[in-house]
Amino acid sequence: MTSARLRREDSGATLVEMLVAMVLFSVLGSVLMASFMASKQATQSARETHDLNEEARVALNRMARELRQASAITAVSAPDGRTSVTFQVDFNGNGTIDASATDPEVLTYSWDGSRILLTANDTTGTPVTQPILSGKVSAFELDYFSSDYRRDCFATKDGRSNWRELDAYTTTCAARGSAGHTAGALDATELAEIDIVTVQMRVLEGARAQDYQTQIDLRNAS
Repeated sequence: MTSARLRREDSGATLVEMLVAMVLFSVLGSVLMASFMASKQATQSARETHDLNEEARVALNRMARELRQASAITAVSAPDGRTSVTFQVDFNGNGTIDASATDPEVLTYSWDGSRILLTANDTTGTPVTQPILSGKVSAFELDYFSSDYRRDCFATKDGRSNWRELDAYTTTCAARGSAGHTAGALDATELAEIDIVTVQMRVLEGARAQDYQTQIDLRNAS
């Protein structure tokens, strides 16, 4: 009996026990691998979102910094300028706007439906367009105001005049000095009164959206 018992104890694991162990280890390995991959993807997604948001902030800050120094807005995309603005900045302080300079003094920011673009002349005077925020910009909107509250002739009464109020020509607006032509667009005379620009944009990373907005006061606008 003692000999038989020893033989049974020395026989090791059975085939069934090995198969069960293999299945258990396989399941455990699959769970650990899935957890690792999910963690890796979450980390990668968070990194990409952070990088994109930082790029968006840099682009918005650059646009705000340059617009803040603008002496005048010279053109906007028709009819209301929501996706493009052209302005002048005397960066070198010589009192004139140079068509060709090391630091371009005529700048156009625009949105092509997915990217924010900057167009400016190079040192030869040739216009060059390049993206400052590549892709994933799902919405972009510019709006224009005058700090001259006398043109605030619509019912909203927010203490500033938007471009629609500048463009309007009614008895009330005319009495307050507005000379708009009701064309539904900003002309040169109305652009000269603009000294506030607001920028709003939405950046997408997959299904996640991040909104940005800022108000820019044109310090050098006459």
